[in-house]
Amino acid sequence: MDGFEWAPILWASASALCVKMLELAEIYKLPKLQRPNVAEIWYWVPYAVLPLAGGFLAFIHLQSGQKISPFLAMNIGLTAPLVLRSAIERFSSKVIDPGEGA
Repeated sequence: MDGFEWAPILWASASALCVKMLELAEIYKLPKLQRPNVAEIWYWVPYAVLPLAGGFLAFIHLQSGQKISPFLAMNIGLTAPLVLRSAIERFSSKVIDPGEGA
């Protein structure tokens, strides 16, 4: 991996982490009964998964031969949660058979 560019991957990962940090910063606005339990380990999993996803998406772009500017890497990281969510929904959705005569 001589000459491999790590900066776009780091930018994308940092940007994805920023999305989660903004959510964390907004918790105080929720009513106490709606606030998440930050003591649970599962609350913190997205803080690791989303930066990895952002970095992975930037890595895929780099492997396809595209040059990535810092701004594009940031955009990839910011949209990583949306890309993952839509991909998961797309591949996990089941076709509903309306039945005969529909």
